[in-house]
Parts: sequence; C-alpha cells; structure tokens
Amino acid sequence: MSKASQRHPTVLALLVAPLLASLACASQAASPPQISPGCEEDVDPTEADLDYILSFPGRTFETGDWERSFTVNPSRASVTWLSQELSAVAYIDYLIYGCGYTSEELAEYYSEETFRSYLFPDYVGFRQVATCESPEEHLTLYQFTGQFDGTDYSINFWVLGRGETRVLDFTLALPAAAQDQLETFAASLFPQLPSCSND
Repeated sequence: MSKASQRHPTVLALLVAPLLASLACASQAASPPQISPGCEEDVDPTEADLDYILSFPGRTFETGDWERSFTVNPSRASVTWLSQELSAVAYIDYLIYGCGYTSEELAEYYSEETFRSYLFPDYVGFRQVATCESPEEHLTLYQFTGQFDGTDYSINFWVLGRGETRVLDFTLALPAAAQDQLETFAASLFPQLPSCSND
C-alpha cells in the first residue's frame, strides 16, 4: 500500500507565517519506504478514526495561538497544529494499513534514513539524539535536534501502534530555547513516555 510522502497540507501557507508553513511541510520529491508494499487495499478513515485523532491531544493546544487544520485521504488522515507565537508545529499522521503491518516493517519504515531523507529533509544538522520505547503501550519515541531557518529546534516524534491496522505518528517541534515548553506539552500528550531522559 503506497503512502504519499506529503506530510502536511500546503494550504497552511495561506493561514500562517511562511516560516511555520515551511516547518509544516516535508519533502514531496520522493516516497519513503512502504509498509506491506504488496497490499493494494485502501481503507478510508472512519468517523471513529477522525474523532480519535482530533481529540487525541485533549486540551493541550487549547491555550495560546495554536491553529488546527486537518486532511483526509484514502488510508490516512492528518491533523496539524501551528503556533506563530512559539514558532512551533505539532502534527499527527494516522496511517491505515488494510493488510496489517509487523513490528519489523515499522522499524524499517521509521528508520534513520526515512527520518533524514523524507520526513525532515529541510533541517540542517539533523541528528537523532535518543530513542526509547514502552512495549506494553506499543509506543516508541524518537528525539532529534536540527536547525531550521537559522533556529535550533528540538523534535519529539512518537510512533503508536493502534490495533493490527492503524499507526499514529506524532511530531512535536519547538525551538530549542523553548525546551521547558516542549517537555510540558510532551508530558500532556504522552504521559507514559514524554522523554527518553531518565531524569
């Protein structure tokens, strides 16, 4: 099943500052590795799927100037929150695999090469600094640093397996100078695995 590499809707450029619109877009020039590449079964997101991802952050982004938008396509749905005040982006990509997926396929899909070349190609000095997981929660956290438009960023990227056919990944990127705020948001979004730090 093919998953297009467009990670964020370009219509956001009409709604937010150019910097944030750029932050919210990933490469469209190539496609990342596929999960279950022989599967041709596209499954439209259900109302329950949409309710789940739209309500996933709870009240985390209700304060401040966060703006929300979402898109729905065959076998995927996405939600983006952008804050001009914080120069920050939060993004859910909810993928539906009609033929299912394996943990090995997920590990291959969310590889260092996929992150660097397809998901975050516009960050200078992009570097993975930590990876940790909560197996009982089917949850993995990848933490990165990188520079965008002259600003250093800290990036948390969670991958959550949900049943046999659905995977949610969640990107949270804030300037490195706002590390305390990132940690606050992370604790609200994923209290079971907010960070890979043991502190």
